[in-house]
Amino acid sequence: KIENSVAVISFMNQTGDEKYDYLQEAIPSLLITSLEQAGSFYVVTWERMHDLIKQVEKKEVERIDRELGFKLCRVEGVENIILGSYIKAGETFAIDAKVLDAETRRLIKSSSTKGQGEDSILLSQIDELSREIFAGLSMASGESVPSLPRIISVTTDSIEAYNYFLSGVENFENFNDDDARQDFEK
Repeated sequence: KIENSVAVISFMNQTGDEKYDYLQEAIPSLLITSLEQAGSFYVVTWERMHDLIKQVEKKEVERIDRELGFKLCRVEGVENIILGSYIKAGETFAIDAKVLDAETRRLIKSSSTKGQGEDSILLSQIDELSREIFAGLSMASGESVPSLPRIISVTTDSIEAYNYFLSGVENFENFNDDDARQDFEK
């Protein structure tokens, strides 16, 4: 088992609108980036999760759902898993995240946040969730809670730009170089 380890899986889109499906990967990716900044925990990267999927499932999957997430944590020896969902009401986006013990599925920490418009995800919500999650993980491990840099200081302040970045990475990994270049330029 890997001490002080955490994996973040796909978040569930509960908006009822497929146009927000990209957040299923964007929110976890942003949380991974934010939690990595603390340096106190081993945070499983998105790339490592996809490598594990190839080992376990022998195929590509669109989303890392709960059951697959728990299975991947067992294979890798990861202690904790973060799962969540997001909704939209009017212009308000709300995100709910839960940290669970990956072996027992015992709830360690629950956190939710909301903000106005998609950009609030980058401007405030990821930072709020990261602090809450880190505090919950720190209490469980006895670590002190450091101050985390704002996510926009290590990424961007535009959720649209971040979506193009994720699309560019995916296209690059699938050897679609022209599409990747276009996404990265946007």
